[in-house]
Amino acid sequence: MRVEREIFIGFYAIRKLISTFKLSISTKQISVTLESFPAIQGEIVDYFNRHNFEELFDLDSVTQEQHDLEFLCNQVIHSYVFIIGLTEDGIIEGFYLTSDKMRHKKLYFVPLAQVISVFRAVGQDYPKKINLQREPQTDEWRDMQE
Repeated sequence: MRVEREIFIGFYAIRKLISTFKLSISTKQISVTLESFPAIQGEIVDYFNRHNFEELFDLDSVTQEQHDLEFLCNQVIHSYVFIIGLTEDGIIEGFYLTSDKMRHKKLYFVPLAQVISVFRAVGQDYPKKINLQREPQTDEWRDMQE
């Protein structure tokens, strides 16, 4: 499905930009609101039933969660369940996903409007300067403006 491919490529590109210091701090700190649904106790999410997410997660028990952009990127990239959510008219309203690590805990819904907002913010982000310093304990670079 083309929309799935575009979502995956988009979030992979964003995560790559984050890890290579090519996004401003303000963009990296974008907060996304996701709906989450708990896994139904005793249900096992596996390769053969992951498409039956309505039977595996309690869709009547919704919680709003705030996460940073990198969290969302990782959920998409490592998704175990990824299903496009459609309205009754067949219009894409978002997608349901859970990563391989979270699949026995919760399912997330990401509204399409949230995706568009994130993609626009990243597409319009042109950092003008960067201030890096190597962390002595890890030898990893850290942006000092964080």
